[in-house]
Amino acid sequence: MCRLMRGGEERTLTPRELKTIAVAGYGWPEEPVVKLTLIFEEARYSDHRMRDESKDIALSCLDQIKGSLPETKGESRAPRSSSSRRSGEATTRSTWR
Repeated sequence: MCRLMRGGEERTLTPRELKTIAVAGYGWPEEPVVKLTLIFEEARYSDHRMRDESKDIALSCLDQIKGSLPETKGESRAPRSSSSRRSGEATTRSTWR
């Protein structure tokens, strides 16, 4: 997700902070961003082996996110101004655990 945002600041954020910025600030589709964040957190912070299904879902989420983005030629995508952001924080649905 950081690569798609092309920003340096996002690299130091928690996964959930990054999710909020992606959805509220950049207008990325909420459902695949939330699912991808949950899968990342499970893979990064748990001790168990991830299921193959999780990999397939993560790849599908990335495809959905990339498909929603306008085509650019290496340009950085700036977040929307606070006046154009949707009100409220993205909700997290626990699908994986």
